[in-house]
Amino acid sequence: GVYNVQRYLQSGGFDEQLASSYWQKMDFGLRAYLWGDAISTALGFRVNASSPIRPEETTPNIDYLRFFLKNIAIRFDGEKGRLARRTLLGMLLRPSIGFWDTVREFRLVRSWVLRHQFRFVQDARRVLELWEDQ
Repeated sequence: GVYNVQRYLQSGGFDEQLASSYWQKMDFGLRAYLWGDAISTALGFRVNASSPIRPEETTPNIDYLRFFLKNIAIRFDGEKGRLARRTLLGMLLRPSIGFWDTVREFRLVRSWVLRHQFRFVQDARRVLELWEDQ
């Protein structure tokens, strides 16, 4: 993509803690909307690939868990975004990566959300509602 460098840096850019380029792009794109920005496309902009494009790995893993916690699990209360503690309980009832890894990841993301809580202007539910209205 072609990005406005200043806005890209203000958004935090791609999350380097996500090893998967697929989940990095999903996180960056959704976070832009959650924080009140948008990513637009120029229909006239075309790129030709000189070699075959390999499909990306989209399997849910620890990167998906981080994406989910940072974006989908956030609730906007009209003032800030928050990651409720009860989210952890639901995750522990349906373990995917192990008890302690889930707790560690939840704590890391919850700390990140607290640092950025006032940057959120909506949650994923609202983004979906706005998308359906178009």
